[in-house]
Amino acid sequence: KIMAALGLQGPQMPELAMYTASSSSAAPDDLSAIKNELLEILNGTGMGQAESAEQSDRVDRLIRQLEDMKAGYDPAVADGDWQLVFTRNSTSAPKVQAAFSFNQGYQNFDVKASTFRNIAQLCGKWVQVVADVRYTPDPDLPSRLTSTIFYAGLHILCLRLPLPLRATGWLEYIYLDPELRVTRGNRGGLFVHIRPAKARSQVRTAVDTKLSNRWIDLDPSGYCIIRVNHAAALLEVEFFSNIINSRGQACDPVTGEVLGCSKTNEKGGHTQREGKLVFKGRSAKELQVQIVEETSPSPITRLDHAFYLGRELERAESCLAAGTEYVQD
Repeated sequence: KIMAALGLQGPQMPELAMYTASSSSAAPDDLSAIKNELLEILNGTGMGQAESAEQSDRVDRLIRQLEDMKAGYDPAVADGDWQLVFTRNSTSAPKVQAAFSFNQGYQNFDVKASTFRNIAQLCGKWVQVVADVRYTPDPDLPSRLTSTIFYAGLHILCLRLPLPLRATGWLEYIYLDPELRVTRGNRGGLFVHIRPAKARSQVRTAVDTKLSNRWIDLDPSGYCIIRVNHAAALLEVEFFSNIINSRGQACDPVTGEVLGCSKTNEKGGHTQREGKLVFKGRSAKELQVQIVEETSPSPITRLDHAFYLGRELERAESCLAAGTEYVQD
């Protein structure tokens, strides 16, 4: 049963049908969007424990699109460490699998030795259930690995307590690339892994997304529009004055009209505004000096506005250096 919790499922149950390829394959240009949407959904499921029916349908749709890419098992890509970010247990999964499925988990491949180690962390790195697995690709289905546990143990700090687990199952690769892996076990369990560095990035993204939806008090002095002028190799900041109404909204100081993020005004027309100040510089630091140190009084009157402007100017400078498009947050 612990073996099942580690993602290896015994052969005594009949195979469940694999995802059926959809009628329309995703274009390679859409791959990044598909993966980002999938990870965004999974991020809200609590590793699968809180997956809703609506989320399940969306996950299935996206995985079918990934499966259409025909990117199955590749030893050069599979090698190394993977972190579990999502589990969906089948109805035939044993109870103990549900108990361990949503713990922090890893699957670390050593393709030279044709082995991988499953790790379920019960208490961080201090208490772990470990299973070492030897595998061989199925000659008829190269994306399916016939897998046999040859060691299992409960690791508590330096203590190693062997567990009497020996079983054979299989793991099928539905999709694999250098940063994302989707697999299914022979009892129907669905597993999504990403590289640990990617997982850390996902955590940062989730924190930033949550913070971006908080209430903020706007700068009563005004706001800035940042542009990257690739032709001139310059960063440009245009400052617009505003007033803040009783609801905390930024308004045109002349008309009193609420300023939205779109180019249309409240009446559906286009509002053309002229910036009060324009700054141009070759780097984020040069603009910071111009806006905060050389302009008196500085148009930025709140610390949170200054921090925001600093973050965005660093992003804009990176886009200028890389020659890529910049979109202000």
